[in-house]
Amino acid sequence: MKTEEFIPIDVVKMPDTIKSGLLYISEEYGISCHLCPCGCGKELYLTFPEKEINGKILGWNMAYNFGKVTFRPSVGNTFKCRSHYYITNNKIEWI
Repeated sequence: MKTEEFIPIDVVKMPDTIKSGLLYISEEYGISCHLCPCGCGKELYLTFPEKEINGKILGWNMAYNFGKVTFRPSVGNTFKCRSHYYITNNKIEWI
């Protein structure tokens, strides 16, 4: 089932089972995890903060305020579904 909005959950470490519609965020370890919102079931991990190393941008910039999370740049996966989207204020913006 396609997800149109995430519910952010603060965690220290990622749970063994990732649930659809939840965006797990570990600020302590600088990583987040969610299931692909297309419904394919693949886990996607986003590292933050965004860093520049040897002229390449690695990771994502995360804004997390008042229960709303935004990641930039866009999230694109390399799985069969090839989903590509932004996460803005918990909502999925498909590209």
